[in-house]
Amino acid sequence: MKKIILVLVMVLLAGCASDTELTSALDEIKDLESQITKKDNEITDLNYEVETLKLSAASLQNEVDELMTGGNGEGVPMTSFVCENPIENMKYQNSISAIAILEGWFAVQPHVQEMQGTYSTTFMTDLSSRIHTIRYLSAEDGLSTTDSFLIMFNEAGWQEGLLWMTEQCWLDYSN
Repeated sequence: MKKIILVLVMVLLAGCASDTELTSALDEIKDLESQITKKDNEITDLNYEVETLKLSAASLQNEVDELMTGGNGEGVPMTSFVCENPIENMKYQNSISAIAILEGWFAVQPHVQEMQGTYSTTFMTDLSSRIHTIRYLSAEDGLSTTDSFLIMFNEAGWQEGLLWMTEQCWLDYSN
């Protein structure tokens, strides 16, 4: 379409112009054709880059999918990281109530003979999320043992959750 317009302009100029004007117009048309060709090549190059990026994105998405499925085509649900006996009634209103629920749940576990003490500490200033450690006598061997828990509140970009650090599983995790 652009070339047709250029030819029409050339014909009009040829009929209305002198030889020097015609030569000048022809030179301008050649320059414009050269610029059009250059721009067409740039567009082709950009289209090639877009296609390359699309292929790269698809490849990366396949890698993400494979990582998420564990390479077996099936999803790795978060439930595979949830403890066998999770806490069903966890509340995150404040750290005192969360600790009380955790300690109440822990005290009745079959491997706990007797609770001996607790220690709770925040790991960042001005946050309620904390690491809570419980020392207890083991029902299995009678030895004093400790277990640690990470209590996460809805703050600092985290979501509420309770990680049993010793057993490496979630006692409570909201998706």
